[in-house]
Amino acid sequence: MLMAAPVINPIQGITGTPAAISLPRLKTRIIPLSASDADDDSVTFQATSETADVTATVVRQSTNLTLSVSRTEMVGGVPTLVPVGDMVFQLLPGYAPKTVEAISSLVNRDPSFYNGLTFHRVVPNFVIQGGDIAGTGAGVSEITFDDEFNPQALFSGDGQLAMANSGKDTNGTQFFITLGAQRALDFNHTIFGQLVRGFDVLTDLNNDPTTNSVPNKRLVITSASFSENQRDAVLVLKSNSGGSSRVTLTATDSNGETSTRDFRAVPADDSTNDPPILGDVPNQVTTTATPITITLGSTDLENDAVTYQVVTDPKSSATVRWSVSVTGNKATITPDAGFQGVIRLLAKVKQTNASSRGSTPAPNDFDSQVFTITVKDQQITPQLGDLVSVAGTPLSPVVASFTADVPYTADIYAASIDWGDGSTSVGTISSRGPSGAGGPIYDILATKTFFRFGNYPVKIALTDAKSKLTRTFSLQAKISDAPLNAVFVTPNILPGTASVQGRVASFTSANPGQRLSDLSATIEWGDGTSSSGVVEGGNGTYTVRGAKDYASLGTYPVRVRVLGAGGATSEVSGSISVSNRAPIFNEILTPTVGTGQALQLTIQAVEKDPGQKFAYSLGSGAPAGAAIDPVSGVFTWTPSTGAGF
Repeated sequence: MLMAAPVINPIQGITGTPAAISLPRLKTRIIPLSASDADDDSVTFQATSETADVTATVVRQSTNLTLSVSRTEMVGGVPTLVPVGDMVFQLLPGYAPKTVEAISSLVNRDPSFYNGLTFHRVVPNFVIQGGDIAGTGAGVSEITFDDEFNPQALFSGDGQLAMANSGKDTNGTQFFITLGAQRALDFNHTIFGQLVRGFDVLTDLNNDPTTNSVPNKRLVITSASFSENQRDAVLVLKSNSGGSSRVTLTATDSNGETSTRDFRAVPADDSTNDPPILGDVPNQVTTTATPITITLGSTDLENDAVTYQVVTDPKSSATVRWSVSVTGNKATITPDAGFQGVIRLLAKVKQTNASSRGSTPAPNDFDSQVFTITVKDQQITPQLGDLVSVAGTPLSPVVASFTADVPYTADIYAASIDWGDGSTSVGTISSRGPSGAGGPIYDILATKTFFRFGNYPVKIALTDAKSKLTRTFSLQAKISDAPLNAVFVTPNILPGTASVQGRVASFTSANPGQRLSDLSATIEWGDGTSSSGVVEGGNGTYTVRGAKDYASLGTYPVRVRVLGAGGATSEVSGSISVSNRAPIFNEILTPTVGTGQALQLTIQAVEKDPGQKFAYSLGSGAPAGAAIDPVSGVFTWTPSTGAGF
């Protein structure tokens, strides 16, 4: 089975050979696109411009708004609604999102809302207007919303769907459809849609006989509904210079079949001087008696000079307790001292010295927007927590945080910090993004190191330059003792003694500012006794000295325990050996003595450990009758017959 390619329907506004369409120089034109497809496939469009002189952009929405229209005719002498046909519009939420949302919500909420309403006004070759609940144009709308203007949404095309109003920002349910370009309406009415199918119906309605712009026959909207967009779009052409460009339009169906159409986009001199559009003016918040300056902006397609105004909204019922001054595009609003509440203001822009705004004469020749300034006390909500660190180690730089219901920049705040140890610092304020409530979170930053353990009462005084109020917050800095690390050192033993004196340990502290007076040490000597050690040193490096006289020789397990006054401890173990060297005899010559003769001999020995004492004695092999003086070492013996050693 052969598949058929889509067919691009004749494009409204393209004329001549070669085919061409005009658009205002350096401005835009919105052009309807539609296609047919014998296979009933969906169709999408693409557009390319041969040169940068013209930009071609396809805009396509998934749904279309369809208005079905009938005319009251006399049939057999009876008034009868006779269908005229359907007009299908593509809405333009990219240009008028709030307007599209308002009308779409109205139709979706009550699909029959427009049923039976009429096109009560037909001005040939200008507009047809409808949607009024009273059918006269004087009805009271159940919805009201502000104008929306976009620099690319001009009344330079045909069949444009726009909001009717009775003045600035009075849109309701009434709308109109243009018949040809109506440039005097630029930026006076909100364009929110483009007719893509049903131009024959629009022409039929345009030709209806009227009396004072009122159709002689009732033109009734029998239904307003949304339907899936299968084969429609709009093309936005924008002139970027005075040059023309060839535009190629391609339609592609869901089976990949394509067709193309070429035409030239030709910019033409534009005699319309479009009025400026006011940029969005957001609602503001300030604090009591604090001036606030707002920068106003606008778009003027011809870059004409503009004049701004900001006045109290004439519809406001509040007693004016503020002043407004405007210089250039800066508006400064100053609330009176003591005033709190909401100020309703009207921001406005017009071309300088203009006496009209297209179709709108002075004094309503401004584009305007209502905005509010809420004046209140600045509410500060602190986010506090204990500051936890170790002596000698810097705190986290974030001392505290706070949120504020008025989103000022961080530089309007100043903080002073009393650390509770006799020192103070100036805090730096930094904003780190929105909170859950939508306002920013501010951090109070400072550098601080405590060199002694303890709980310190910290007080923060926060001042903002706007309200000149100072708020005080309290929290605690909880500083633990710095860890200690001990190492055993084998002590010195006085020669010839059992007396220990000197270093038994060394240790370090992670706190370079550790107080010596906060350190102590205990030495367990391994013989059941203990004593306090002497701690010496500084700048984080220390020794423990001790003294001990052992009562007996041996090897003793020693343990040294170092303590910080804030609870830090470190233990280390080692051993001390107490020993003594034996004395050494001097050389003893072998004596000879006769039987019965007395022998006397002085024995001498040397003590290698100074200060030690020793005594002489005879061993078990000494002859009978031999003796030695324990002190002098004098040996005496009278040998008997046959005796010797």
